[in-house]
Amino acid sequence: MTPSDLWIRSDEFRAGSAMTASEMKYQHRGYGKYTEIAGLFGWDALGDFWNSVAVDYENGIEYSRNSDPADSRILRMSRAAGCDLRPLIHFWGVHPVDADGLAADMEAEGLAASAAIYDRLVYYQSIIPQTVSAFEAHYQLVKNAPIDSDFFDTMRTGWNSSYAGVSHDKVQEIIDLYFPDGRPIASLPHFEGFEDGIGDWAQATDDDFEWRRQSGGTFTASAGPDGASSGDHYMVAEGHDAGGSNKTASLQCTFDFSARRETTLAFDYHMYGSYIDYLAVDIHDGSGWTNNVWIMNGQQHGSSSDAWSTATVDLTEFSGNDEVTVRFRTRNGEWNSADPAIDNVSIEVGAIELPYAESFESGFGAWSQSADDDFDWTRYSGETPTGSTGPSGASDGDWYLYIEGNDYHNLHNKVAQLECVFDFSRVRGAELSFDYHMYGTNIDYLAVDVFDGSSWATDVWRKDGAQNAGSEDPWSTAVVDLSDYAGSDEVTVRFRAKEKYWHVSDIAIDNVVVEETPPELPYAESFEDGWGIWVQSADDDLDWTRHSGGTDTGNTGPSGAADGDWYLYVENHDDGAYYKTAQVDFTLDFSAAVSPELTFDYHMYGFYIDYLSVDVHDGVSWTTDVWQQVGQAQSSSDDPWLSAAVDLSAFAGIDEVTIRFRSKQKQWHAADTAIDHIRVAEAEVLVETAYELWSGTVFAEAPEGTDAAVSGNPDGDRFTNLQEWALVLDPLVADAPALQVSMDDADGFTVTYSRRTSDEVTVHAAWSSALDSTDWRVAGDGMTETVVGSDGDVETVFATVPFDANQKFIRLEIEE
Repeated sequence: MTPSDLWIRSDEFRAGSAMTASEMKYQHRGYGKYTEIAGLFGWDALGDFWNSVAVDYENGIEYSRNSDPADSRILRMSRAAGCDLRPLIHFWGVHPVDADGLAADMEAEGLAASAAIYDRLVYYQSIIPQTVSAFEAHYQLVKNAPIDSDFFDTMRTGWNSSYAGVSHDKVQEIIDLYFPDGRPIASLPHFEGFEDGIGDWAQATDDDFEWRRQSGGTFTASAGPDGASSGDHYMVAEGHDAGGSNKTASLQCTFDFSARRETTLAFDYHMYGSYIDYLAVDIHDGSGWTNNVWIMNGQQHGSSSDAWSTATVDLTEFSGNDEVTVRFRTRNGEWNSADPAIDNVSIEVGAIELPYAESFESGFGAWSQSADDDFDWTRYSGETPTGSTGPSGASDGDWYLYIEGNDYHNLHNKVAQLECVFDFSRVRGAELSFDYHMYGTNIDYLAVDVFDGSSWATDVWRKDGAQNAGSEDPWSTAVVDLSDYAGSDEVTVRFRAKEKYWHVSDIAIDNVVVEETPPELPYAESFEDGWGIWVQSADDDLDWTRHSGGTDTGNTGPSGAADGDWYLYVENHDDGAYYKTAQVDFTLDFSAAVSPELTFDYHMYGFYIDYLSVDVHDGVSWTTDVWQQVGQAQSSSDDPWLSAAVDLSAFAGIDEVTIRFRSKQKQWHAADTAIDHIRVAEAEVLVETAYELWSGTVFAEAPEGTDAAVSGNPDGDRFTNLQEWALVLDPLVADAPALQVSMDDADGFTVTYSRRTSDEVTVHAAWSSALDSTDWRVAGDGMTETVVGSDGDVETVFATVPFDANQKFIRLEIEE
């Protein structure tokens, strides 16, 4: 039974009181904070603290044996442990004197909250007895230890859930006070070499013994390494600490994997000891453990001096989760000669995949301070400390980032940069949006730069000078098109802020979003290289599957793809239920579209297929069943795919249109619906020519077999159908143009005729002095043509040549 079991049940703890001086001096629970520090952060943490006391003494700083100022002692102990020990020491009955001042000191020294302490406090909540019988069991364990007999005599019969609730609530008050955002979650990338403590790592509470931070060789002969892989310190599961056989020790840390990207765990390990059972890595994705994502069984090294080995573990499959716990778990066969060790633990990440959003509520996320600038960005909530500058609060949530010029007095014209790397390799277009606040007379500018892997493009977006007139002014939103970088696998986006003077120059950003912009038309996908921009719906019953070849179920599905090798289909065997739906969708930009049309190939062979539908979301609501096929459409897997065309012109002009394929089965068997060769493009609008409109009308009632071709001559006269149309004739009756001839001494020789006005043909008159002449002249060359009337596309024309001594002939010419 540990001192915590006694202290957490005490009247003083339940009253929220500090430990009394006598308890601190004479009761062994008064030393609980020391055993906790050693257990959680290693004996070196305590040793470093006491060494600092000795160093201070040598420098003329002496602390009273029994009245060392609490806040000073807590700060110095935290400094030695490498994290904020306030919640742990508060739990153990030593409360801060100047809570705000001590909090500021912790922040100033970068002493962050510890997940190990959080887990330990939660564990203490779990061991509080809830009933009098549970309290009696506790008493039987501790009755031979020096305890408060009056308290235990009373509580052996009087303990109840109300007492338990008070103890539980007091622990919760401490948790809420020091961990307002919940359990600390480490950000990526991550590295821990255990040189300054155990960092964000924590001892598990559901194992048998604990890992210890060690330098040099281990305490057991013929086991463990003779020193760290690099540096001085490492972590080891000292078999002697287990106190028995087949015991486990676990060390864990929780990370934010919410940004989808490649993630790799790497670490050095040393496994010398004949009774090592295994060393394993487990992952908790927020819902359950996946054990043994990496495991090594038995000893792997032949001596303590053997070089350490390095392991790499791909954790990409867990990307997208905001709380992923990585656990090192080891077990011994016997308690002796079983000292597995780890060192240099790192989690490296690739560029962030889209979509991405960050409002800095839990830290900097994937953003990092640039190394080649003058000062850093600051994460903050509320109004900035400097008057007459900065926002009064965040744009989204409670936290934002800003540059605090006052932190760097006497700096002028200095720059602060912040950057993040994104993967644009699988997007066709990308867009950055963010909120910004620029209030302050000494603001120079805020800019966005982009690095494409070879060079920087600076000022792809920029605002100069103050943009706001007060802290209460609303934030502004910027939108930056990054589509020029689509297809690149490493694109660095950088915020660059500059001040003219160190005072009154607080530039702030928040609510940063980088997302793929929907592709414009035309668009095509045959799933040869993956899913592209397609997304499984979250509100259906089962998923679509990307596949090649025939499906896994007999008597259903296609035998292969419609286009290439791959296609999508619904494998209903995966569900084993009835009347279930599967949905998959993608989003396109129809803002410039006029007559968009969706075409696709589908295969629906399976007796229990219910339907395949296409739905469309216009940004506000769904329009369902814009196309639907009910029941099976093929009778065998080898039947050819069918093609569908869906008119989407009702959605033209909308910048985000989501197209969804929705499949439903009647039964889990023989219901494999498939789609492939998806295209969305402007429909080919066939506009009938004037001739085609005329032809369709005049031949509508013609006898079957009538030659209605352009070159046809069904009436047997001299004119083709096209010429009949141009000269305003009837193609079903042998006829000729109705020409009227007139002669007038004043006007000359005139021929009146009718013609079509069209870009398809040109009809005009020509004249010559001889019928067999090769020199026929047109209007303007000895002849005039005058339009004297029109009816629709038919004109009445006068063609006139003057009288003279020579004879004159006029004819009509048709040019196609």
